[in-house]
Amino acid sequence: VYDRAVGPMQFLPSTWARWGADGNGDGRADPNNVFDAALAAGHYLCAGERDLGRAADLDRAVLSYNNSRTYLRLVRYWLEFYSRGVHPVPDGKGVLPKSPGAGGDTRATEPVDGEGGGGQGNGGGS
Repeated sequence: VYDRAVGPMQFLPSTWARWGADGNGDGRADPNNVFDAALAAGHYLCAGERDLGRAADLDRAVLSYNNSRTYLRLVRYWLEFYSRGVHPVPDGKGVLPKSPGAGGDTRATEPVDGEGGGGQGNGGGS
């Protein structure tokens, strides 16, 4: 039996009970509030003194959220994409490419730095 994830950061209620935070200073920790959820996600991902600037710690953090090498590669793909800075937006005459994530027709490529693992999804989930 699985509980349903809630809010913009998709916390399970049991995870929120431990990591919930008041990110906007209103005196409550609300998983549906983006400020609260973002702060809680930061606490969760940086737990155990993980430094997300280090590749190994980043991988451990992502895998602690969703224990899937496929998911890790997807996160690494988008991290690399956004790390390259500003990207052009279509002028309306074309279409945006589909996401390489769930539901898309394309697969994510290996991260540029090769830190994404061996390509074997392990079927984990959050």
